[in-house]
Amino acid sequence: MIQCKFHGAMILLLAAALWLLPSCVMPQSDSLGCCEEDEIVLLGSLSAEVQRTITQYAAGSEIDEIEREFEDGRELYSVEIEGPQGEREFEVAADGRFLGWEPEEEDDDDNDD
Repeated sequence: MIQCKFHGAMILLLAAALWLLPSCVMPQSDSLGCCEEDEIVLLGSLSAEVQRTITQYAAGSEIDEIEREFEDGRELYSVEIEGPQGEREFEVAADGRFLGWEPEEEDDDDNDD
């Protein structure tokens, strides 16, 4: 009888651990169900629409990094490229819409006042 209670307690502990495990392994979600963590992603892992937009706007440039981000509850991709015009960055929505170019950052080294 003691062995039966022990097995029952072990099964209960195992079930609780399995229930809690996904929250320990998976990124935490905000109230909209979107992950709050930014992550670097590969072009091939994205939807066909997002891939098409990225390759269109990065044409003639090397893609340095694609980062999956969440802004105001919206999923988007920030794409850093380097090409003939130097380093640039643009954003693409999760549905593949082009959202625009990021403003170029000014170099503090250029100001030799």
